Amino acid sequence: MHIAVLGSGDVGQSLARGFRALGHEVRIGRREGNKLAAFCAAAHVTEGRFAEVIEGAEIVVVAVVTPTGTVISPGATLNTGGVTSMTRYKGSMSPK
Repeated sequence: MHIAVLGSGDVGQSLARGFRALGHEVRIGRREGNKLAAFCAAAHVTEGRFAEVIEGAEIVVVAVVTPTGTVISPGATLNTGGVTSMTRYKGSMSPK
């Protein structure tokens, strides 16, 4: 399964590492810069800008910092390079 993780902080990196350990193809997204070369090499994931990593993703996980009390709801725009909708996944996370 192709999983895109939006957010390159500690939470995003932990999620990406965990999904990869389960055998999924994982891309981790960041707003700008190429700051994850060492992490990506060690975790066997690829990095790119938000819009790049969501292309073709079956699941998009949002792990970005939001102001305290902010609620992210389906259909929200998150400054993710044009992503304007989110859906909930109700399947198994185990590789097929």
